[in-house]
Amino acid sequence: MRSDIVLGALIAAIAGLVSASVGAFIAYLASKKTNQINRENAEADRQLKKDELKIKQDELNANQRDHLAVAIEHLGSEELTVRMGALLELQKLGVANKEDQPYIVRILSPFVRRGMEDQRLMRKLYSNPDYLRPDYDVAFALEIASLFFEQTESRVNLRYLNVNRPVKLDLRRFQFKGARLGYANLEEVRLKDADLEGADLWCANLNNIKQLTAEQLLKARFVDTAKFDPVLKAMWLALKEQQQQGEG
Repeated sequence: MRSDIVLGALIAAIAGLVSASVGAFIAYLASKKTNQINRENAEADRQLKKDELKIKQDELNANQRDHLAVAIEHLGSEELTVRMGALLELQKLGVANKEDQPYIVRILSPFVRRGMEDQRLMRKLYSNPDYLRPDYDVAFALEIASLFFEQTESRVNLRYLNVNRPVKLDLRRFQFKGARLGYANLEEVRLKDADLEGADLWCANLNNIKQLTAEQLLKARFVDTAKFDPVLKAMWLALKEQQQQGEG
């Protein structure tokens, strides 16, 4: 009789343990399922936000393309204010999306070239009637190209530029940073305080340049292939050697 009581108690204890284990296992499965559902919901939320962001980005890109097309069209306007507005828009678009900067600089290259080679688009200098100066929009276009060169190394292409005309060109304080000026004919232009940092002067004609300094040339590239005054060249070489010794 006593053994039956003990056996019953043992069976009851075992049943309790099995019941607790089964309950714990069921709770574990439920928790695991809940965690899985939460992860799936979180992933769905992330994907939804990603899709919404992509839609917004596509809309923004389409809007930028529209603005870019309009700005390019306005560059051909006869009105200076319209062209300046177009350049401001191109600058804004390039700053907002650096991937567009190389394309914008390619658009600016023929614009700058035309403004420097077509005398009908230039301003006369009342202080010196022997010189013409490109209009304000050309100078601004070069400023934009210089800015983009600093950010993405996009180079405005002015190779074979020919500004040697009966009426000389005044390019004082113009920004040629990073410009491709290979084989350009810049003879007798005024380049005082012009920025030539990183400019490519491969075989460029710099003879009789007015107010050009060795310090300006020191910042340019391929200067040794360019044609310019022997005295200025000697000064440039001396300055270059001094700089190399300082770096050494």
